[in-house]
Amino acid sequence: PYFITDLTGKIINGNSASEKIIGYKREELIGKNILTTGLLHTTQIPVAAARLAAYKAGRTQKGIELSLIRKDKSIVELEIISSFIRLDNKKLILNTARDITEQKKSRLTLIEQNRRMDSIFRAAPTGIGVVVDRVIVEVNPMFCKMLGYGAKEVLGKDASLLYPTKADYDWVGKEKYRQIRKKGVGTVETRFKKKNGEEIDVLLSSSPIDLKDLS
Repeated sequence: PYFITDLTGKIINGNSASEKIIGYKREELIGKNILTTGLLHTTQIPVAAARLAAYKAGRTQKGIELSLIRKDKSIVELEIISSFIRLDNKKLILNTARDITEQKKSRLTLIEQNRRMDSIFRAAPTGIGVVVDRVIVEVNPMFCKMLGYGAKEVLGKDASLLYPTKADYDWVGKEKYRQIRKKGVGTVETRFKKKNGEEIDVLLSSSPIDLKDLS
């Protein structure tokens, strides 16, 4: 899909693919300004106006995502890539469009899921840590409260910091990964050493974020 505008935003032409994506016939839009046709969601008009001003000043712009209102009043999310062209010796803007409606919905869903998981992570009544190659990369508040460490004191450190002996550390690593390879989750009883040196008994359950990567 593409449509052509002049530097003020007046629609000069478009193709049949653009008709399908927005639901209007070209004849309904040619000669009208894209800023005032009702095509743009109200929140997008200042964005589009700023881009037109930049093009009028001769500055090319990167691609942009815009929300357009189709003829049936549904919203379509488009990625617009624009470039200068000359037609009948006039400097115009060629706008190619890609429908990213479903992609954007998926992205927003993922963002919402991440927010929920982050909320659960922070509020969980049990200590939670994330490790990569047994190096601690993330911990929740309960983890810190349980062991007496501040997050900055453990992040980036090898998990051996938490064990009273190297033998405990080595055994947990061996047994935990054996169980994970066998059934996807590893659960072991072990001991952790708090910052003040006190040892506590813990039930440590681990599962990989990516089953294909057990690091």
